[in-house]
Amino acid sequence: MTAWGVYAAVVEAPASPARLPVTSPTAPVRPLVTSPTSPVRPLVTSPTSPIGWRLRDTEGLDVLIAGFPAGSWATNCYVIAPGPGQPCLIIDPGQDSIDGVHDILREHRLAPAAVLLTHGHIDHVWSVAPLSAEFDVPALIHADDRGRLADPAGTSFAAAREQLLAMTKNSLELTEPSDVQVLHDEQTLELAGMRLRVRHAPGHTEGSAVFELDELMFSGDVLFAGSIGRTDLPGGDHARMIESLRRVIVPAPDDLVVLPGHGPQTTIGQEKATNPYLVPLLADATVPRNAKGL
Repeated sequence: MTAWGVYAAVVEAPASPARLPVTSPTAPVRPLVTSPTSPVRPLVTSPTSPIGWRLRDTEGLDVLIAGFPAGSWATNCYVIAPGPGQPCLIIDPGQDSIDGVHDILREHRLAPAAVLLTHGHIDHVWSVAPLSAEFDVPALIHADDRGRLADPAGTSFAAAREQLLAMTKNSLELTEPSDVQVLHDEQTLELAGMRLRVRHAPGHTEGSAVFELDELMFSGDVLFAGSIGRTDLPGGDHARMIESLRRVIVPAPDDLVVLPGHGPQTTIGQEKATNPYLVPLLADATVPRNAKGL
């Protein structure tokens, strides 16, 4: 699949501790990644689906990708499918993501086949149980983070349940999905007419993983535009994060488009050139610890 155009319409997202860079709903669509030979045009401009784009491969097969930042942590939730009217995968449905997922499913006539989780922190798994139950589909997570689904609040932050309730306006309703399937490093997933590669990338949590789909990487909280996932939260390990960056991120092609768990999209090449955690790694220098952000 050749990514001939990636484009997004960004609208104002709710205020949060990790707010995305946004513009007003009336702002023009801003192209993020383009090909010199293809036009850039918005696919999704609805305020209920603030991020959306479509890729087209060399054989003309469209891959539909839509997403939006959800909840108090502005976690990017993605829905991917071979095209409209097809089976789809839901990636990282966080807090307050259910309505946005429903909007995308309805708009593009999609039928969920599974829910993929990049890791088990509460901001990425908040809505996995109700969505899995509603559509009778499994939740997929790396084996080393499987246990977090039994208690996502208690295994995510050093905060009492009462603090989480205060942060989320008393909406803390978390249950474990009834159907959980574990993933392993270098596993190939054949789901919803798509083939994804699982790359185990511990450091942010023990079971953090990224999913590669041709020229795309869903990086979860391993890699962001200009940063990496923090390593001082439960399951974090700075040394393992450095090893994951060295093994999974650095060898990736520069033109690989990165769709992270928070914030705007980027590319591997952009991060190698400017990311303050990758630049010293490439220079064999000391990589600083990240204890801020998400």
